[in-house]
Amino acid sequence: PVTVVLATFLLLLACGALMYLVVPVGWYLRAASSGVKLNALRYLMRLTASGVSPATFVDALVAAQRAGVTVDLRLLEAHELAGGDPLTVLHEATRLARQGETVDLSTLCADDLARGTR
Repeated sequence: PVTVVLATFLLLLACGALMYLVVPVGWYLRAASSGVKLNALRYLMRLTASGVSPATFVDALVAAQRAGVTVDLRLLEAHELAGGDPLTVLHEATRLARQGETVDLSTLCADDLARGTR
């Protein structure tokens, strides 16, 4: 009986650790508490699966939000699928917004693809 309880505990612990690695719940909560609206954990899971660090991405989203940039996640996702770097776009949008310039994410995405940052 003790062996079964220990094996069950270790299995649950392993499953919990795997879920923590696959589903970045902490970053979802961080984004939500900062006012960044992510539609679902699915987006952060997709970032994790594609090799993009959810931590870096959420930090960039939070910085853009605080700078007053309206972020379209579908545009950034399409930009990434096209071979662009959404983090570069977010950092540039944040920089421009802090300088008081008008920010157009579509234009920034096009510029990023033209430069070929990846």
